Amino acid sequence: MFGRKMKINTSTLFAAAVLSCLPFSSANSADIDWLVHERPPFRMWIDDTTVTGLFVEQAAKVFREAGVSFEWRRSSASRTQTLLEKNRGAICSTGWFKTEKRQAYAKFSKPFYQGNGTGALVRNDHTEVLLYKTFEELLADKHLSVGVRRKWSYGKYFDALLEKNGTKKVVHDQTNAGSIAMLAAGRFDYLLISVDTSDFLMNSVDRAKGKLKVLKMTDAPAGDLRYIMCSNNVSDEIMGRLNDAIDRLKLVK
Repeated sequence: MFGRKMKINTSTLFAAAVLSCLPFSSANSADIDWLVHERPPFRMWIDDTTVTGLFVEQAAKVFREAGVSFEWRRSSASRTQTLLEKNRGAICSTGWFKTEKRQAYAKFSKPFYQGNGTGALVRNDHTEVLLYKTFEELLADKHLSVGVRRKWSYGKYFDALLEKNGTKKVVHDQTNAGSIAMLAAGRFDYLLISVDTSDFLMNSVDRAKGKLKVLKMTDAPAGDLRYIMCSNNVSDEIMGRLNDAIDRLKLVK
């Protein structure tokens, strides 16, 4: 169902540096199947035997500390949610938001990851934008435009701020990389972007390299909490071990 099957045991050594590669090794029957869908820089399949990413690295520490063995499997976000809803085996996936709808069909760990919040991505030479220190002031400037993806939510705080201030928007259907290319080309003045993804995205778009910077505003809300989401077939005992490991590791302040 997920393509080639690969195993890893929690005794495998994980790289300490963020975004380092985590190789597979042979193991006995695993406690869970860990479903991984691509979303750089959080989850990335380098090849058929190598997985890396911010969520992967952080969660791997939890599984290792908890003594819970796993097998990585390729998946997609939609397929993962379908399998969780149908409770197909003992499966987990990492980096999800905890919502009321998802809690109806899945188990959640304590939060194992918290992002660094949202920043304003701007061109290095845009002196007008560079002067701002708060989102409240930036989004209230009617002379500046922000690039926004069509039908996209930027979270309750920013959605409300955009509406309240009547911020000038340039609506597009681009990917993250496409929107960064538009910013570099001067199609709008700034973007709202996850601080965690900003360096990766800026370096992945050739025309943006060396031209952009991230402004961290003083009124930016705290980053979103992320969770390990598991099927109901995963025992409460394993979920308890994962939660205890998260507490011991103190991954979220």
